[in-house]
Amino acid sequence: MTERSAYRGRAAVGAPLTRRSVAPAGRLRRLFGAGEEEDGATPIANLLVDHAPAELSEQRIAKALAAQGIRGAKARRARRAVLWRAMEGFLEDETISPEESDYLTALCTALGLGSEEYAEVFEGAVLPRYQRALRRATRDARVDREEVLALGQVASQLQIPVETRDALAAGAAWPLVKARLEAIARDRRVSPHEEEALFELARTLGITLHVGELDFERYKFLWRLDHGALPEVASDIKL
Repeated sequence: MTERSAYRGRAAVGAPLTRRSVAPAGRLRRLFGAGEEEDGATPIANLLVDHAPAELSEQRIAKALAAQGIRGAKARRARRAVLWRAMEGFLEDETISPEESDYLTALCTALGLGSEEYAEVFEGAVLPRYQRALRRATRDARVDREEVLALGQVASQLQIPVETRDALAAGAAWPLVKARLEAIARDRRVSPHEEEALFELARTLGITLHVGELDFERYKFLWRLDHGALPEVASDIKL
């Protein structure tokens, strides 16, 4: 069994730090950051060193915070900080394993944080990594199938839901499709090759393309006229 596959329960957060032989105080500092005293995360961090999230309750965490005079909005910030830093700790290798995802879900429950708060932390800690991968893939104004597959792998490794992945990908890729549509609108011409390339790009990026507003058929007709490919016109007149 590898170290990574062994991440269960308390080991899920502790293992990455333990294998670096960090002393207990240093372990908390590495996991929860230099500002842990400022946001009040230390009492929760102390509990997580010795307990899995499933062993903790919202009431026990509240009691530990209250013992340090941390209540109300400050306590809420401390709970969110712990979730954020745990998530960041797992992301050191740019991956969140299913076991780590389970740990974070259990931690969120123990911290008394709702699904919306979890989503906000996830959006802040995880999504920027996928967005960077998207920018790298689209910076040359084209995306091929290999790049799309690679992006799918990144999203899978980060445990990003399919609907979120598709929405982000479409948002990042739309400027590429839009630029080609604008070029067609300027030229008022579209060749068979341009048409094929445009729709292939849209299919690759998962974008539904609507070209009705561009008078696409007319632009195809004008291109054929420019290149001597006159269309056949049926006539009832016999010559």
